[in-house]
Formats: sequence, C-alpha cells, structure tokens
Amino acid sequence: MPQSTIYLLVFLIPAIGLLSGFSIALTLPILFLVILFILWDNITIHLKYETVKNNLLANWKLELLFALWCLIANFYSPNYPDSVINYLQIFIVAIMGFVINNNIDKLPIDLTKTKLYFLIGIATAIILFFIEYFSHGIITKTFRTSFQPKSSVHFFLFLLDRGCSLLSVLSWVVIIIFIQYRKYLLASVYYILIFYLLYISDSLASFLAFAVGGLVFLISRISVNKLLHSIVLKSFIVAIIAGSVLMPIISYKLQPYDVSDQYSKYLPDSAKHRIFIWHFVAEKIIEKPTFGYGFTSSRNFKINENDIVEYNQWTWSPFPLHPHNNILQILFEIGIIGFILFLSLIYKYIQQINNITFTTPKDQYTNSNADILNYKSVSYACFINYYIIGMISFNIWQIWWVCTAFGVVTLFKLFTRRS
Repeated sequence: MPQSTIYLLVFLIPAIGLLSGFSIALTLPILFLVILFILWDNITIHLKYETVKNNLLANWKLELLFALWCLIANFYSPNYPDSVINYLQIFIVAIMGFVINNNIDKLPIDLTKTKLYFLIGIATAIILFFIEYFSHGIITKTFRTSFQPKSSVHFFLFLLDRGCSLLSVLSWVVIIIFIQYRKYLLASVYYILIFYLLYISDSLASFLAFAVGGLVFLISRISVNKLLHSIVLKSFIVAIIAGSVLMPIISYKLQPYDVSDQYSKYLPDSAKHRIFIWHFVAEKIIEKPTFGYGFTSSRNFKINENDIVEYNQWTWSPFPLHPHNNILQILFEIGIIGFILFLSLIYKYIQQINNITFTTPKDQYTNSNADILNYKSVSYACFINYYIIGMISFNIWQIWWVCTAFGVVTLFKLFTRRS
C-alpha cells in the first residue's frame, strides 16, 4: 500500500503541478511522510555528543548556521507570527528532505515502476499544458465555474507560470532517466519539446532558465578532459558567485526609466516592472545592510505613495510582496550575514555535484564513467535552472518553491542511486 501511494504521488507531482504549482506544497510533504513511514525502522538516530559532532556538525554546519540565522531574523521581523510559521514550514520540509536523501538507498521500491509513473505524470503535464494553451484555459475555467463561482472565469497564460517553472526543473530528472537507458535521441527530442513549450508559454523566467540549463549541460558534457572540466567548473562557480554579488550593485546603480526606455524596448512589461522593483529594493538594502529587515519582511513592507511607479499606461508597486530575486530578498531580509551564509551553501552544493567520484584516474573519462559525467552535467543544468528562476521570479521562502527544490533532489537521487 505505501509503495502504491508513492507511485501515485510521483505521478501527481508533475501532473497536477502543471495546473497549480502550489500543489507540490501538499503532494511532496505527503510523499516525504510516506517514505519516512517505510524507512522508519531503517533510520538510526544517534544523540551521543561524539556522533553528533562527527556527523551532524561536521556535515551540516553551514545548513545549521543558515537556519539559525534565519531563526534569529524572525525576532526582528515586523510580521513576527507569520514569519515564524513560514520558517517552521520550511524547517520541517528541510529536515524531512535531508533525512530522506541520506537514507534513500534503503527505500524498498520498484524503481522501474516508479520511473514509469513519473514519466506518465510528466507526459500528462505536457498534454494538459497544450490543452489549456489551445483551448484558452478550458480546464481552469471549468474548475472555477464549478468550484469558485464568485471568482473570475477569465484565463490568462501567466496562470501556468508556476506549473511551467516546476516542469522546467523536473524535466532534468526526465532527461537523466532517458540518458540512463542510453535514449540520447529521446532525451534530445524531449528537451526540444519542453524548450518549445516554455517558449510559447508566458513564463519567460522558465524559458530563459531552461535554455541556459541546456547550454550548461552541453558545455559540461563535452568537457571530457579533466583539466578542461576543472576549468568549466571554476568558471561556473565564478559566474554564479560574481553574478550574485553584482546583482544588488547593478540594481542600485541603474536608472529604471532610462533602462526600460533605451535597453528594454522589446522586453514584456512584466520584465520592465522587475527593473523598478530591483532598484527600489537595492536602495532599501543600503539602509539596513548588516541584519536586514527580518525574515519574510518583504510581504508587509510599507510603500509610500510617492514611491508608486508610473510607467506608460501602468501604475506599479515598487515592491509587490517580494523582490522577485533571491539575492535581493536574502540581502533585504537577513542582511549581509545571511547573504554570506547563502553563498557559502551555493558553493558547497556545486562542489558536492563536482565531487561525484570517478572510478579511474585517467585523463579521459572512459565509457564506464560516462554515466557519472552525465549525472554531473544534468545536475549542473538543473541547479542553474532552479537558480535563474529564483533570480527572476518567486519568493525564495514560498513553501511550494522550497518543496520544488527538495522534490527534484529526492527524485534525482532516487532514480540515480548508483551515483
């Protein structure tokens, strides 16, 4: 029975997630609970000081420091009760995620059947997207007419943005499954299909992230020489760290009206709006750079009437709920201290991807090690896909977006146990 529930959930995560990205905030915790129920007898918890010191503190020091600092930032947040609730939700998901991923090899399950259900879920999500796209939202409008009669029945393509973001990240799990079975042509066709789907969608962030992810995969995969692969890795790390550090500086220096009129003529208005948001948030960061304004303080930041943006026919808030950029949100809410810890975690996880071991010391990767190189390349691509979306859209602390990160890592580790 629990195994059947897992099959159902790995199907539902992408299938329902396409229509409602928020749904993963329910489906993933249930999946985690089911897995923990199955693994319970195989999970050993040692609370002796030496064991905690050698395992928990040694392996998860950065995570604990980051979690502790976010906890402290709750106490000076203006929306203290809500921020604590949000923090506890993330903390619970994170604890379950780390425990499961450290014990995933012990999960007794038919992997082939699990992969099949997941692929059917992905196929269902793709079909649902095209049904909504060509029918102008028949499923969404039918649902709202039936269950939300007082709400608007109009359909806009941007309502699928969260689902498209979820699909773009999960697609790298699909690609590694195809590569595992040497279905390289199928993996390429699938990538092109999702690339086209995201191109015609209204999710510019997902499309851009998926495109960059594909480029990162190719560069990493063709770098079969170890020296060249090392150079690619260092360039990857430098690009992410440098881009993260430069983001608030550039946002502060730019002039939104000039940039929107002169350099962003062909961008959608939603993208131009982000330029105004980033500039406004960067200015506010300067006022409290060390500690920030408090955990999740973005949601209740008060906007003065003279800060409202008037651009062409639009009237925009310079700070609608969150900065639409992970780096700016980290700096705004938990300050430079949190930012340093966050970048340290980013560096750690990239290194963990790189530290997937090779079985031969030769300069060229042999066929037996091609799978390891594939896992690395797909992991880099998935990582940058998620990271870029976070740099353009969504609240970094939204539970559905946190669940997306833990969900893709869990599925990736489950389907590629040999790595």
